[in-house]
Amino acid sequence: MSEAHLPARRFTETDTDAILRRTAELASGTEAAAASRGLTLDELEALAREAGLSPELVRRAAREVSLREMLQPSPWTGGPRRLALERTIPGELSEIGWEAFVNEAQRTLGVPGF
Repeated sequence: MSEAHLPARRFTETDTDAILRRTAELASGTEAAAASRGLTLDELEALAREAGLSPELVRRAAREVSLREMLQPSPWTGGPRRLALERTIPGELSEIGWEAFVNEAQRTLGVPGF
């Protein structure tokens, strides 16, 4: 179907996502890589800039989408996907205590030392 024969219509959000995703794949020239990795925030900002949209609005939208995902209840527990627990303990932590804390946090989280 030639471009002149595309039907005049409004595309749904799903269609729009698919069209933009495919456009990004075509623009990158690496269809398989683009399809498997998605787009970075920088790439989304560049697309927005080309479309005359503010990169700040893209960052804001990305924050909102990320927050919405975090706040969605888990399908298994019905509760939040993440919980945060914060506790303040009076006093100062010694250098040895700090090193032990950092080592334990790295081991627990699977984050290598630096």
